[in-house]
Amino acid sequence: DAGRPAGRPAGRDSPRQPSAAVGRRLPSTSSPTCHAMLLDIDGLDVAWPFDYVYPEQYAYMLALKRSLDAKGACTLECPTGCGKTVCLLALLLAYQRARPDDVTKVVYCSRTVGEIEKVLDEAKLVVRARDDELPRRAW
Repeated sequence: DAGRPAGRPAGRDSPRQPSAAVGRRLPSTSSPTCHAMLLDIDGLDVAWPFDYVYPEQYAYMLALKRSLDAKGACTLECPTGCGKTVCLLALLLAYQRARPDDVTKVVYCSRTVGEIEKVLDEAKLVVRARDDELPRRAW
């Protein structure tokens, strides 16, 4: 979709804004076009590289965090285009930063190089939101 903003899943005409309890926008420190926000996922500050989060994305990250807290395995399913990759990366990188002894590395496997390249592009969005666009005091 040429008219769809980057990062917005297809099939959604307008984003649903998160409630104040889910996320809050933070001012940009490097760019006037910053659309990042800081999400509170069960007490964990997660840098989200977009200015909205769908309830399904929030639920996905919450389930992943609770699985990590329990030191267990999890199987999470979501339809194509709902933002699973960015959810996974945002939550894991925040968790790793908050608990470096619990998550020493993240290994991501995929079938093709093209899929890995897309994951790296999304990882760059998350890292930029975390390191460049969100105030240091938030971390």
